[in-house]
Amino acid sequence: MNSYVEITLKNTYLTIILSIISLVALPQKAEVVICADLSGSTNGLVISLQKTIWSVVNEIDANNSIDEVKFALVGYGRKSFGKENNFSRVLHDLSIDVNQIGYTLLKAQVTIQGCDAYPEQGINNCINNISWSKEEGVRKIVIIIGNGGIAFKSMEKQIKKAHKKGIKITPIYYKSRNNAGEEKQWKKFSELCNNELRIAVPSNKNIVFSKNYDTNFIQETGEKLKYTYIPYGSEGKTNQKKFNFLFDHLKESSTEGYEEMLVYQSSYHV
Repeated sequence: MNSYVEITLKNTYLTIILSIISLVALPQKAEVVICADLSGSTNGLVISLQKTIWSVVNEIDANNSIDEVKFALVGYGRKSFGKENNFSRVLHDLSIDVNQIGYTLLKAQVTIQGCDAYPEQGINNCINNISWSKEEGVRKIVIIIGNGGIAFKSMEKQIKKAHKKGIKITPIYYKSRNNAGEEKQWKKFSELCNNELRIAVPSNKNIVFSKNYDTNFIQETGEKLKYTYIPYGSEGKTNQKKFNFLFDHLKESSTEGYEEMLVYQSSYHV
């Protein structure tokens, strides 16, 4: 029996960002798929992920800990993903352009609609429907965040497939309710993945990393940056429309997310 250590943080955003940074800090290249339970039982997760996506890239850049990190997003537990897909879907394939993932997350409104959630199907999508690199030396990671029960027979098969492809699975249990049986299943799931269980507790507290930029300067120049982009062709117009959506919504809903997005937008990634 493998031992495990519970890591419990009172802030989902902090748990996710620390997990990603700790996992990708060593290699020169990494590919990270965020596999998120987007059902009604994890409503706060959408907001936490919205905050995370730009922050983690900026933090990695600030610490020069990695040459390149690509992200992808897989969702499960929403009726709109289709019963024929077991309510799971690849929302974005691997890319260094995290704006696309941020746009999807901002469009993914909080839902109270009940839906069956199959984490093993989410993992299956991560393994089989993501364009993983065939290059050697690239760290491949799936961070699955959710709650609910685990179908262990199916999940064990997915874990074996992931291991054969060199993909590390790291579960984060989203503790939105006290359910000892459910938490026990996620501990066992984490143990099968040969790593420690991370437990994220939803919180409204604004816990952030120290900023590597001047907040006032970023906010004052944000509007000017917006008008420096000139769209080229239909793709350019689409990207500009998405950027304007990100800009306007983040400015109103999340000062921190707005700042981090602007820092990312001015980086070498874009």
